[in-house]
Amino acid sequence: MTAAASQRAAEMRAEFDRIFADESRVETALYCDVVIVEAGAQLCAIRLSELSGIVAGKTIVPVPGASVALRGVAGIRGAILPVYDLAVLIGRPPAASPRWLAVAASASLALSFDRFERQLRIEESCFLASAPQSAHRGGVVRSDAYSGPVLDLGAILKDIDQPSQERPFS
Repeated sequence: MTAAASQRAAEMRAEFDRIFADESRVETALYCDVVIVEAGAQLCAIRLSELSGIVAGKTIVPVPGASVALRGVAGIRGAILPVYDLAVLIGRPPAASPRWLAVAASASLALSFDRFERQLRIEESCFLASAPQSAHRGGVVRSDAYSGPVLDLGAILKDIDQPSQERPFS
């Protein structure tokens, strides 16, 4: 190798190392994984960290005398779980025959919804605070991939435990 080639190789190595050592290039953005679902003709985001899974095509067995929100029970991963209609819980008309179930991570129950739209990774800076009248919203997202409400699954689960007459969402 000639002296000029050796010098050029050394310069290229130094440039390569400098680029990766540059702190301004270090990615500092935080992201949140969400699933976008449709419940009662409303697209909503649910933080993936609040779910233990999403399943499709489960048979929901109605429970006599149950509230409008309680669709029935379903067998999921070897357990019998109550299934609540997410549309009703957020103040929308009940779904005719939901195909999808979101299994809550913090409680032994599932939420039924009409359609699974997609899963997204959204930068945390795109999450904005929610309007105070929206009890079930955990904020809103404004991004290129999705703009709309983010559900507060904790508030929804609390409402299941202590139902209220008013379900402000829309």
